[in-house]
Amino acid sequence: MTLTAATLASGGTHDPSNSSDGEYVGAKPAVTAAPAVIDDVVQ
Repeated sequence: MTLTAATLASGGTHDPSNSSDGEYVGAKPAVTAAPAVIDDVVQ
């Protein structure tokens, strides 16, 4: 088994919801309904 080191984000903290940030992942989705609970697990 070979382990590979993960590359960490540089430059301190990031705001993934800020489109000008290098770590941008997109807009946070809006919650439109209550969460579902299936087999005691919140989905």
